[in-house]
Amino acid sequence: MRLLARRVLESAGFTVIDTGDVTAALGLLSARKVDLVICDIEGSEAGGKSPASIVADADPSPHILPMFSKHQNAAGVLPYMRGGLGKP
Repeated sequence: MRLLARRVLESAGFTVIDTGDVTAALGLLSARKVDLVICDIEGSEAGGKSPASIVADADPSPHILPMFSKHQNAAGVLPYMRGGLGKP
């Protein structure tokens, strides 16, 4: 999913910065202006917070596009989200 998102965004002219964890993402957010953060909402970091929550708390200015497993729709999660990207 990450590779596909990178290819699509770069082919549209966007600069893509990819990290594998929240700590690295927070470092990039403090060093660069970021317009969009695409992140998984299923994992949790210290304190049980989702990566999307941690990023939003650190810098509320970028738009956050959450990724989630399609099975979450069965649990009634998707109707309450304002945008999101389902992953297989």
